[in-house]
Amino acid sequence: PVDGIPMKGNSPTSCGVVKIVQALLKKTPSSVSMLSGGVNNDGVYRVEFQPGVNSQLPIIVKVVAGDSEEVANLKTLYTDVLAESSAEIPFAPLLGIVQLPTGGHATVSECAQGMSIEDIMVSQKISLTEQIEMFGALGQVLANMHRQYADEDLKTVVHGDCHLGNIFYDVATKNITFIDYERSALSRSEAHTSELQSRQYLVCRLLLEKK
Repeated sequence: PVDGIPMKGNSPTSCGVVKIVQALLKKTPSSVSMLSGGVNNDGVYRVEFQPGVNSQLPIIVKVVAGDSEEVANLKTLYTDVLAESSAEIPFAPLLGIVQLPTGGHATVSECAQGMSIEDIMVSQKISLTEQIEMFGALGQVLANMHRQYADEDLKTVVHGDCHLGNIFYDVATKNITFIDYERSALSRSEAHTSELQSRQYLVCRLLLEKK
């Protein structure tokens, strides 16, 4: 917990976001801007720092409701699942989780480099050859992630909300980075496995009925 975070409703004010960042990173931001968020959070902020020696990359502060399943998933993902492997993680690094006075939490992570694949495709800023290279890199990263974290029961880490707006591609470095991965840990739970098996059963039934 961080004491004395200024709040407005369920979300910290800009000064509150600055206080969260100072407590976690021991650095003072140069700017805080609010971004459009999803339905499962109470605010998303982009935080930037003055450029210079040992300067911090921009970060994202996301506010989630109290008793959020997302927070539990993140803790499981980082302290249990990913800690078991030394493999490179294709997720934007999580820097910390801060409890808010309202009972909610703020997650702090580094900004993904590049642009979302959705924005790249809409803007048509890359050639067809580069698009093929981009989606090839995405396929390779997904395959590697599923293979590296699979266990003997074939449970593995999946993103949980894997659409093109949540996948960033850096044209210069060819790197793929996933954001909004709070549901990933669900792939390791018994509940999610049972749900997935039920869906697979229904799909098989529908396919058989069509024959």
